[in-house]
Amino acid sequence: MPALVLIGALLLVGALALGGGSALLLWAGDSLLGTLVPAATIALLYTTPGLFLLRLLWPREHALGLAEHLALAIGVSVALPPLLLLLAQQLGLPWGAAATWGYVGLCSVAWAALALWAARKQRSGWAAFDLPSLIVLGVSLAALLVRLYTARDLRVGLLGDSYQHTLMAQLLVEHQGLFHSWQPYAPLTTFTYHFGFHANVAFVHYLAGVDVPRSLVLTGQVLNALTVPLIFVLVRALGGTRWAAVWAALIVGFVGNIPAFYVNWGRYTQLAGQLVLMALVVCWVTLAHNKSPGRTSWQHLAFSWRLVLLAGLLTATMILTHYLVTALAALFVLSYLVLLILSRRDLRLAGVLVLRVVPAALLGMLLALPWLLNVLRGQLLRNANGMVSGKSGQAVITQMSALEPVVPRYVNGAVLALALAGLLLAAWRRDWRMLVPAVWAALLVLIVVPYVAGLPGAGVIDSVTGLGTLFIPTALLAGYALGAVQEWLAQVTGRLRLPDALPTALAAAAMFVVLVLYTGPQAQMVRDTTALVSAADFTALDWIKANTPADAHFLVNSFPAYGGTLAAGTDAGWWLPLLAGRWASLPPLTYGSEQGERANYQKHLNNFLVALRGSPLSDARPIAIDLTTRSAQNALRSAGITYIYNGAHPYPGKGAADRFDSAVLRASSLFTLVYDRDGVEIFQVNLSKQ
Repeated sequence: MPALVLIGALLLVGALALGGGSALLLWAGDSLLGTLVPAATIALLYTTPGLFLLRLLWPREHALGLAEHLALAIGVSVALPPLLLLLAQQLGLPWGAAATWGYVGLCSVAWAALALWAARKQRSGWAAFDLPSLIVLGVSLAALLVRLYTARDLRVGLLGDSYQHTLMAQLLVEHQGLFHSWQPYAPLTTFTYHFGFHANVAFVHYLAGVDVPRSLVLTGQVLNALTVPLIFVLVRALGGTRWAAVWAALIVGFVGNIPAFYVNWGRYTQLAGQLVLMALVVCWVTLAHNKSPGRTSWQHLAFSWRLVLLAGLLTATMILTHYLVTALAALFVLSYLVLLILSRRDLRLAGVLVLRVVPAALLGMLLALPWLLNVLRGQLLRNANGMVSGKSGQAVITQMSALEPVVPRYVNGAVLALALAGLLLAAWRRDWRMLVPAVWAALLVLIVVPYVAGLPGAGVIDSVTGLGTLFIPTALLAGYALGAVQEWLAQVTGRLRLPDALPTALAAAAMFVVLVLYTGPQAQMVRDTTALVSAADFTALDWIKANTPADAHFLVNSFPAYGGTLAAGTDAGWWLPLLAGRWASLPPLTYGSEQGERANYQKHLNNFLVALRGSPLSDARPIAIDLTTRSAQNALRSAGITYIYNGAHPYPGKGAADRFDSAVLRASSLFTLVYDRDGVEIFQVNLSKQ
């Protein structure tokens, strides 16, 4: 085995070097030396809490292989931080660096003690690492390396989502736990957004000692790589072979555009939800099958109490991590349970499942209840009701429920073809468990466009959330198809009396080629087009901190979003409150779902923006905004605006969204250009001269 590990490591390094170039490996070597301790603590954060909990609650009759056990522990570890913050809030306790270090340390010591005790009793139940497990470990580490490499130069996350997520994580740190007021960054008074990812960012910040904006990027990329082991254990839970699980892991780690492309959208909250989803499904599937011969339904329930508790815990964390992905997880679990009952044709099984499902679901709801009650304080339910009833307006509903082409944005064309082959194979084999991903994939599309089936609710689940989850079922089915090909090769090898190791060698060679072909594109996944903050902006932000008063009020660029119901920032001006400590005219997009410090804050802000652009937000046509008009001047004066910020790198591009007309500002005596460097313009407002 040591020789095999060495050979595999050399092949992996060779594939990365051939695909990504020597720069990738040189960067990895330099980074490892400087981040060994933080990397070790983050590794403990994402392994030992889950290992400890599984040691307490995972049933011995469902003993997992070592790789599966570790993969599931990773998913559980990702899920726990938001539940800990909620518990700390209910107990009135602060959560900071000391609590995080104590949490990781206690979990590590407790798990190590239990593992040693079990090893002495020889009741571990863990199988040793085999070749598929070693390959998954290697692919996971390679994916982590590539994900971190592609984001190596990002000081802050990309696109608009990254701003609001960074702000929430920063507030969690500053308030030492959950909060209500968004000051000093925004005039909002409720916090009802799901916060699982943000809790993870805060934990990584405490352990790694990195500032929150950079911690968000690091956490997002680490979680992105963790989809590899989670898809592996999910395939195994659905009855797939170990080699099928390896192929699925390789597809998720290197072949597919999603989830790697999430870095360009800052779509990390959804990613965290998808990780918890996979761990949750594994637990619920195991709960459905947990049994002991000769027991009654009630005895089955008592026999399954550990899994009921674990499933309930993960259900609560799923709710806290992402509301919409919780709905997608429910669709997966319900699809599985329905097909399980239909396949067994046993109504008594339905009764047993009810006795397990209901307590686990109720436990999850009970644990999340304090937060669910808090959600009622915001505007999320109002927004969802507006989608269902149609009151939100056709423009926003159409935008949210647009059915985009799946290939290649969400699913690689070759992967989709393999997934279809896997579906046909599962149907031919009557392997109902591998039909579940296909049913779920259909539901993921249907929930985005329910109107095609005459159902209400279009826009509640947006297209990126629904279609952006398709990488999971397609990877499951594609891995299943490739695993079947490998099984067929083994049979052919046996009939022809060829070396038994030939199918494995061919599979390893194919995986090597895949890594060589796809490492390069994965390593170059970051697109500069979605960056709001450039190097020039960071220089300007430093100038602002040194040359403007602390109470300066900045007007920043924005454009209509969500069918004209909200406005989103277009450049680095949006980041001013967090990166420069200065007031900005535009809060994070969550102003549409939270309460403001003044009544009807969303309407008031939108009216302010309408006065500036001279056109309603429902008119999405790009406008060169003339700030010298009478209505614009009145709006600037009423808001107390003292400076205007034009960023160096607008998104979506110059001419594609609203932008302050720089030529008009330069020509007017009402505005003084005080900073003009590398594409960044800062004007001082002199309305008193009028």
